[in-house]
Amino acid sequence: MSMAEVVRFARELECGWDRTQLPMARQPHFLKADAPFRRVLYPGIDPSSLADDELEEWMGYVQMGASVATVKPARNSKRHFRGYRPDPIRNRAIAYNSLLERNWARCLCANRRVVRIEEQPAAIVYELPGAGSHRLDFLATYDDGYRIAYLVKPLAFVKKTRLKDVARTLMAGPLKDIANEPVIITELEASDARAWNAKMVLRHLRSRNEFDDQRTRQVASQFVGVFSLMDLLRFFNDRAAPRAAVWRLIYEGSLEIAFDDRRLVDCGYLKTTPILLQKLEEQP
Repeated sequence: MSMAEVVRFARELECGWDRTQLPMARQPHFLKADAPFRRVLYPGIDPSSLADDELEEWMGYVQMGASVATVKPARNSKRHFRGYRPDPIRNRAIAYNSLLERNWARCLCANRRVVRIEEQPAAIVYELPGAGSHRLDFLATYDDGYRIAYLVKPLAFVKKTRLKDVARTLMAGPLKDIANEPVIITELEASDARAWNAKMVLRHLRSRNEFDDQRTRQVASQFVGVFSLMDLLRFFNDRAAPRAAVWRLIYEGSLEIAFDDRRLVDCGYLKTTPILLQKLEEQP
């Protein structure tokens, strides 16, 4: 124990609280990262011995899994933007090697149809004229089994290296056994606005509330075509809860952002989808 920990422990004893008397697990127990947003009781805690208001204090989130990238991102520098971001849906870390890759990683994480994301897969390494060797940036598997290999590069880089021709060559060669098609992503698709919308979707998925979601669905079903977010919120006295529910309805597909190239906070227009009526019919 460090000196600061010793001082803190002594102060706790003076206040009549001894942390050594807390129940501990008899053997190490490591929680698996096998489900999103899963909360469980700490090991060694008997729920029957706790009151209802104390149960929440002894619950924790499942640890996040490691990235599956075959090449770890290098350290940040003045010219490069690298690191990891959490994927709360698949409950693991996603590695990225540029700002565009981070933006597109957010968009993939917030796509309900994506069931698996592989960053920097080792199977494919391709050469670009005058630009050295590169790897696929992302390999996404969708719920229908369709697999797309994403090459995330700046638009100027795509024109300079004729990346489209390289993508056609990859599809005719080694890529045909791994993915169904290659897709080039530039700053036009992985824009900061789309990444911001995706970030808000992931943020509000952490606070799911079926009651707020259902009443927001019922109000949104009264609109036809494109409508304003403020018109939707006028039906509620507490606007914070339905505003958060809107992001969850966007994730499930009941609502869509009318102008997806703009941040919803800057251009707050939505439109309904047929999934909204299906969700309403499923409710008792």
